[in-house]
Amino acid sequence: MIDFNLDFCNIHECGFYRKGERAPEFGNLNTLLIDYEGWIANKAIRATKTYDTGRYKNKLPVYCKDYFRDADTQDVILVTWNETMHDDGTVYSISGQSQVGDTAVASTEVPDGNIPGYATYFWFIPEMDIFCCLRPESAPLNGQDNLKAYFKNFLDISPSFIITDADGMIAGHTDDHVFGAKPVIAKFDTRVKTRDTQVEALRNGVNDITKVVTTNHLTVNDEIKRGLMRSILDSIYLPDRNENLLLDKSYRLDFQYSPTLEDLDRIIYGWNQVNDDSDIGFVFTGKNGTPVWLSHTYEKHEISLDLQRDPGSIIDAQELMDRLLRRRTDLLNLLD
Repeated sequence: MIDFNLDFCNIHECGFYRKGERAPEFGNLNTLLIDYEGWIANKAIRATKTYDTGRYKNKLPVYCKDYFRDADTQDVILVTWNETMHDDGTVYSISGQSQVGDTAVASTEVPDGNIPGYATYFWFIPEMDIFCCLRPESAPLNGQDNLKAYFKNFLDISPSFIITDADGMIAGHTDDHVFGAKPVIAKFDTRVKTRDTQVEALRNGVNDITKVVTTNHLTVNDEIKRGLMRSILDSIYLPDRNENLLLDKSYRLDFQYSPTLEDLDRIIYGWNQVNDDSDIGFVFTGKNGTPVWLSHTYEKHEISLDLQRDPGSIIDAQELMDRLLRRRTDLLNLLD
């Protein structure tokens, strides 16, 4: 048995959009998956990346490792391979038992032609315009953020919708090749699905909110959090200590605040834009001071599937689909 964390997501944007329009001029999740299925056919894995390292800051390429579509439901399982950092085929590591300040680094050579990385799993349900990140319990990441970049860039080169010039370069996109290129841009964006009833309960009770609570981890990679680190050290009379003293420490801030409905909607929207460990809670009058957390409004579930996997191996897409289909109705009934 393998335990999975399930993160259901809405397709927020998918297709080709005119400037300022919220609905796509053409394209949707189903057309994307159909076009993608044809594009990956008979390709080597290395040829399935849709962008190079330099396209995004701090984001390495993603590849297709496995793909399977169920003929009856049209559901799709996609297994992606997320490239990780290496130096011309060399992967570095350090001993967890070494002392801070020890500069010793171990290196491991990756065989020529191999791509160091990790697998992520996605279950697409086109009829509902949603998908699910299937994260094995031992895996730290669900891959949603990388998937956005991967599919957005695939739409840019989507074979059914591109128009090329005399040199074979992409000159535009259209769903009507007789008409020609249209003034559109490709978009692919997703949001973790929320339980609408719980979000609405928050909104209905906004007048009873007396306190807002936020939790997160401190990291020097975020300039705002670096400033917060300095403020914390100042407040505990350690202004001369290095801010790394607080690195990767959890923090919680509680403050008296009664947001308006507009404030609450902005908080919820803003929090949904980030994919980190942050959480925001609201304390209501008469609730014994226990916060209602935004993380609890997400459609997150856990499931055990009858699958076998050796350490380091990848789950077969068709087998994963088979186990999910056995419980498909029950799983989709969990959604709000």
